Amino acid sequence: MYLSLHNGTEEWDDYLLQARVNEEVVCLLLAEKSQSLLPSMLATARAYGVSVIGGIFPSVIAEEKVYPQGGILLRLPMGTRVELLPTVPNVALPPVPIESDEARTALMICDGLSPHIYQFLSRLYNAWGGGYRFIGGGAGFRSLKRAPCVFTEQGVYADRAAIALLPQSSRVGVRHGWESLAGPLLTTATEANMLTGLNWETPVSVYQDNIEELTPYRFASSSFMHISRNFPLGYLKDGSEWVIRTPIAIQPDGSLRCVGEVPDNALMHILTGQPDRLIEAAREAVRYSLQPTEPVDQIWVFDALSRAMVLNDRFNEELAAVQGVAQERCSAVRGAVTIGQIASPDTGYIEFYNQSIVTGALYATQTTAGKPGA
Repeated sequence: MYLSLHNGTEEWDDYLLQARVNEEVVCLLLAEKSQSLLPSMLATARAYGVSVIGGIFPSVIAEEKVYPQGGILLRLPMGTRVELLPTVPNVALPPVPIESDEARTALMICDGLSPHIYQFLSRLYNAWGGGYRFIGGGAGFRSLKRAPCVFTEQGVYADRAAIALLPQSSRVGVRHGWESLAGPLLTTATEANMLTGLNWETPVSVYQDNIEELTPYRFASSSFMHISRNFPLGYLKDGSEWVIRTPIAIQPDGSLRCVGEVPDNALMHILTGQPDRLIEAAREAVRYSLQPTEPVDQIWVFDALSRAMVLNDRFNEELAAVQGVAQERCSAVRGAVTIGQIASPDTGYIEFYNQSIVTGALYATQTTAGKPGA
């Protein structure tokens, strides 16, 4: 459900009243241009005694349209539980006991610019195991400046992940459409989300030399963000799809600050993508989500901010491609433009992606086809 919020929060208030009656948890994906309304919206949720999770995003998605203002409400079934966890290192994570035959999905909204997301997801997987099908995205702002962006009804937080545990089955698709331009290049020094050594050289020098040798782009005449979103970095994990890291800033020592942590001793490639291939990858993601034949309750989509910028006028075409595949089974496609995407593919391991699109089909019935590992 899309809330325009142009004339205040009346729709939100009405939805909270219904959620209180039904004893439901509410998930709100809020576009950043409407963030001034958030304090009063959360105050109303507290007054009504309704649990809320959500995040502030550059924009939100309903069907084939993207909205810079307003919010998206994602329906969560009765029995949903909420966890708010710190993403910083050296904090113990709680075990979550579940029945082994329970169909389960975990919707995660995290601080997309937290420097320790990769470590957090690894620790979460170790604490909880592979029993949940994860889907979600990184909250944050189009400016890529860090600020509190994850919320519950109790407040707004940085370096946190809000997780809704749903007693509902799902299937998650992840695709991107990027291809190798140059590489492999060895990451010889890293620190959290900083790439500090590449092929034993200064990262920005290696990055710039390869791009200027192989493309018409020139660092002297283009902004770094314009170049980096068109040429992200990627490495293969377990021989599967590229795990992508988007450089977002050059540090004074020539290091590259990325969205998400960069692993040591990874064989990194500089990637390139063509719009038609990126859009086809979006179709592939939602087709994969819809492979089981059971009735679909809703479809969620978390699409990268950097993809929106690369595709520019064709971004709506990508969303229309998703809607075109999805509408055969479900018209309720909802989501957000995110800073990083979260999914657990069939391996069960929870991954933080960049420059990708994640789609998830929520099934109306409990089905083994939608359980992790199926």
